[in-house]
Amino acid sequence: FNDIKNNCHPISICSICKIRRPLRSRHCRRTGFCVARYDHYCPWINNAVGLENHFRFLLVISSCVLGFFWFLRWVIWALPIIAEENYWLNYIHIVFHHRLMIVLSIQAFMLGTWLGLHFLRQIVFIMMNITTSERLAYRSYPHLKSKKGKFKNPFYNSIISNIKQFFYPNKQWYYNTYYLHPYQSVQEHQDLTILV
Repeated sequence: FNDIKNNCHPISICSICKIRRPLRSRHCRRTGFCVARYDHYCPWINNAVGLENHFRFLLVISSCVLGFFWFLRWVIWALPIIAEENYWLNYIHIVFHHRLMIVLSIQAFMLGTWLGLHFLRQIVFIMMNITTSERLAYRSYPHLKSKKGKFKNPFYNSIISNIKQFFYPNKQWYYNTYYLHPYQSVQEHQDLTILV
């Protein structure tokens, strides 16, 4: 471990795993290992979201959102059928006798809205080619700060390119790039590694 520590940039070493950590990876305290392109830890799936499972995580979120709103659509469709005759009296009957449906509807609306907003944030971050961890803790990553200390994204190319890179990542680059100079863009880094 000391040989690795002496020959590498300090940011690229994980002090817990004792390995040389690739760029954009982070050690997840809850899972106990380093995750490539670490986004966040999700308690719903009980796993860290990163390079290898981010797409599947988005599928889980989108299917949950669709399921919640499909349930709400079913409830809204079913209520008029249940309350056909004495309109207001039957709605009062529904509220008092179908409490579970009302509670589940409120819960589905709240969870569907919260997960929908989380899904939209993930989509925006994918289009920006940034992870949740990088965006929230950019001060701890020297390559994400400008000379004035403001947030700067060296991984941004274009929206189309960023989406393409998310769905078809260059895993060799993710697992073999360990350090990016703080004021260097990813394109400049890739040009330099091609020359070497």
